[in-house]
Amino acid sequence: MDYVDEKRAKFVKFTDLDLCETEEKLVRQMISRFNNTKIFYLKIDRGLSKEKKIVIKPASLFPYLIKIGNKEEILKEHEGYQLVHLRIPPSNIPFLEDFKTIDDRAALMYRYITGGLVSDPVNRLDNYLGTVQSDVAIPTLKEILDVTMKKCHWLGGNFEMLPINLPELENPQEGVDVSIWKKLTNLYNQVKEKVKKIKAPHGIVHGDLHPKNILITRNNTPVLIDFSFVKSNFCIYIDYAKLEVYLQFQLNSQVTGEFLRVNERVYSNEPLILPRSNKAVASYIHAIRSTLWKNCLSKYVRLKNEEIDFGYRAYLLYCLIRLWSKVGNSSSSREIALKEIKSLIYEQAVEILL
Repeated sequence: MDYVDEKRAKFVKFTDLDLCETEEKLVRQMISRFNNTKIFYLKIDRGLSKEKKIVIKPASLFPYLIKIGNKEEILKEHEGYQLVHLRIPPSNIPFLEDFKTIDDRAALMYRYITGGLVSDPVNRLDNYLGTVQSDVAIPTLKEILDVTMKKCHWLGGNFEMLPINLPELENPQEGVDVSIWKKLTNLYNQVKEKVKKIKAPHGIVHGDLHPKNILITRNNTPVLIDFSFVKSNFCIYIDYAKLEVYLQFQLNSQVTGEFLRVNERVYSNEPLILPRSNKAVASYIHAIRSTLWKNCLSKYVRLKNEEIDFGYRAYLLYCLIRLWSKVGNSSSSREIALKEIKSLIYEQAVEILL
């Protein structure tokens, strides 16, 4: 996809990859296709996943990324990829070259997406939005939801309208205030029961569409990665809500240190989450919500505005509680944002959702 040059990368020997015997066998099987071609190896420590990631660069050929991990987890990603790869445009998804398992370990080999050189990481969405003007960023955001994921969400027009069944909350991380957690779960369970009365479009969802799982190439094309949470027959609101919530609390500390009051309406009613927000972030949130509203109000779906409003707020609440419960020991900037989340859940969500 991009120009690749191995000269600047810090390659290592195969024996320095810190692989167990089974993992070595997996890698050797995958690189056997290159016959006697000299291969360079690069360990990758970026990303949130626990899997081992290795870039292999056959001489004079494009590089590949090998992900090695627990068989069960790698199988989940492989199955998710199989669900979406024929529905996502080829330019928006890395090509899967190989998949192998040995005993309790498994590996996937993707065509590696670079930032130009093997040693240059490609931009992730959170970094990208922090460095470009909003008039450049907004079309990219809309492309992710309205082009890249369209044939997954809408299944070529054959989506299903089903009652909303919010996901179960996972157990919080250690150190989370138990009393607050109980209040949040009680609120969430009440909302979960009430929202079952409302229908919403269901299709194939990415399931973990946060900014670090969206790469941006040099020509501003979004590329989705990590398909472990892909689900079929699931409410499409989850992809919009996860993207929005993570953008709000990752970008507010990156775009600028100054928070500006948002005067424009960025929601069907008033802004739900941050009463104070960065203007650029507000425009990104508006792009996400307006895309959802446009699709759900179309003649093919015909949902009422208040139905979209209530259902989407419920998924935002899920994502907010999930984010709060998993960052108990995070940086000070995120802790400040999460205090604001808690107050807003109590002050606004109870009144709005109940």
